[in-house]
Amino acid sequence: MAIKLLLLASVLLSSCASSFSQTDLIGNYHAKGKDYSYDLKLSKDSTFQLTTWHIEVKSGCQGTWRLIQKDTLLLRCSEAEPHEALQGGYMSDREKEILVLGKRKLKMGNVTLKPVRK
Repeated sequence: MAIKLLLLASVLLSSCASSFSQTDLIGNYHAKGKDYSYDLKLSKDSTFQLTTWHIEVKSGCQGTWRLIQKDTLLLRCSEAEPHEALQGGYMSDREKEILVLGKRKLKMGNVTLKPVRK
């Protein structure tokens, strides 16, 4: 009987932990390391602003975001103006998939972004 209860509890907890809605993810996220910094703002209207800094290069984009799987976000950058594409720091990868690690942690590539506390 104890084993059945333990199994039931683990199934319930794992299903709750892995399901998110877009409203759970709204907010500001940040990651900072020795030679990089990431700032991501996910807005209620499904728009975002992403700014990255690597060593001496600052880049970023803005566009729309959506939850494409229960644990994956898709950021789609708006089309850049021609002069922006010629500038240093242009973000050529215009779509990014972000893994949702927890209710308030995101993983972009090898970088984990955490919520900015107000």
